Amino acid sequence: MKMRQRPSPNVGNPRQSTVGVVIHSTRGGATTPELELRATLNWFSSRASWVSAHYVIARDGAVWICVDPAYEAWHAGEHNVEWLGIELVQAVVTDEYSLEQYGTLAELLIELGARFGLALDRTTLRGHDEMPQGIAQGKTDPGYKFSWDLLMKTLQGLIPAEPKGAANMLMTEEQYRELMRL
Repeated sequence: MKMRQRPSPNVGNPRQSTVGVVIHSTRGGATTPELELRATLNWFSSRASWVSAHYVIARDGAVWICVDPAYEAWHAGEHNVEWLGIELVQAVVTDEYSLEQYGTLAELLIELGARFGLALDRTTLRGHDEMPQGIAQGKTDPGYKFSWDLLMKTLQGLIPAEPKGAANMLMTEEQYRELMRL
């Protein structure tokens, strides 16, 4: 899986543990998926936004890494410390998610599961709307157009008997710091 990099300055401390992944949707209201992706990446790149996610998955399945998963991204309040964040491009709540997004999301989750020792089930995979911070703020993402059933079936079809680590697709701490200097 090819990763494009768009580092966010909105990064917290090094993460000490990982208990799961929060799935978000972008919902910025752009008129096209391409504009939605660009707006999301620009928003995450702005210090003024105070938000970020580890990854953004475009409608065509392209993956953008914004925060190295070794660090906290700012996506789920107090849960940033132990939960990774993945944004799926969805301009408005009624937009369907693409099969490419589901496939890429499943591949990424398998690699993250191997790296962090996560069982990939509904206890470790949550929507923003299922997290206490999301509930308190009335978050609705990833929303009714997101099929957890399809994601879980896709994961079951992709999980190898012996998962491999994700070291080849993720940045080292040194690479991340170098990118932040650019």
